[in-house]
Amino acid sequence: MLFADTHLLFVCGEICSGKGTFCRSIANYYDHIVVSDIVKEISGTSHRSQLTKTDSLDMQIADALIQRIDQTFLNGRRVAIDGIRQLSIYNRLKSEYSDIDMQAVWLNVPWYILRQRYAARADSKDDITFTHAMKKDAALGLTQLRERIINEPNNITLNHFEK
Repeated sequence: MLFADTHLLFVCGEICSGKGTFCRSIANYYDHIVVSDIVKEISGTSHRSQLTKTDSLDMQIADALIQRIDQTFLNGRRVAIDGIRQLSIYNRLKSEYSDIDMQAVWLNVPWYILRQRYAARADSKDDITFTHAMKKDAALGLTQLRERIINEPNNITLNHFEK
């Protein structure tokens, strides 16, 4: 198994990079926690256009993730977290679980494939254009999170597309 010693796996990437698909491919080994589900519960919305600044939600999101991770660990399972977009949440979780084996994977996908996937997926939360969704991710700090992940030793960057 690729992440044999990893108990907490962060699966990150841009919109439509295949985070959920990747997590389903490792479902025999990891319980899958989807950050957007937690955001929806906390904010009361699943539509991207209604989520402007999440700074005020970031620590609430981190707290909810910690609760779910702890519960999963109590059940003796490993955790894959799908879709962290903010460096502050990533940093908080890294600090909270500094004593366990953890790793992050960045799913690398060319822009034109991301755009094709966005158009094809017809997800109800995608009530804005692809370009606008990418701008929202940039405003959340996804670029800084990407830099942190790809520059940390032990983390992996995977090309997650067919050529």
